[in-house]
Amino acid sequence: MSTTTGPQGASDPAQEPTAGDALATWAETHAEINPDGPHSRFAEPSDEAGRTMLEEALGGPAALRRALGGRPTLDPAGAKSRERKVRLAPPLDRRAEAAVQAGAAPDFSALMRTALAEYLDRHEHQASA
Repeated sequence: MSTTTGPQGASDPAQEPTAGDALATWAETHAEINPDGPHSRFAEPSDEAGRTMLEEALGGPAALRRALGGRPTLDPAGAKSRERKVRLAPPLDRRAEAAVQAGAAPDFSALMRTALAEYLDRHEHQASA
C-alpha cells in the first residue's frame, strides 16, 4: 500500500526551492559589489552631459534637485531643514487634524510649525532662561 497521496514521483510544493530562494543564494554566494559602482539616487550626478539630459527631461535644475534630494528646505537661505517627530494622544491628534481640515494650515507639519512659533513667541522669556 502506498503512503503518497499525489501522483507517482510528485513532491511537496512547499519543499521545492522558489525563484526567490535561487536569487537569494546567488546574492549571498556570487554577487560582487563594486564600491565604485552606482550610488544612491540621492547622490549628485557628476557627469555634465547626464545632468543636462536629466534637467531637460525633468524640467530644469530645480526639478532635478527635487527629484534627487528629497524634501525641499524650509529655510529661505537654503539651509537643510531639521526633522522633528512628535507623538500625540488621540484627542490632541483629532484636534490637530480638525484644524488642518478647517483650513488653519495646509498640512500637519505647517500647523505644528505655526503652533510652536506662537508658543515660543508667547513664552520667550521662559525659553531663554
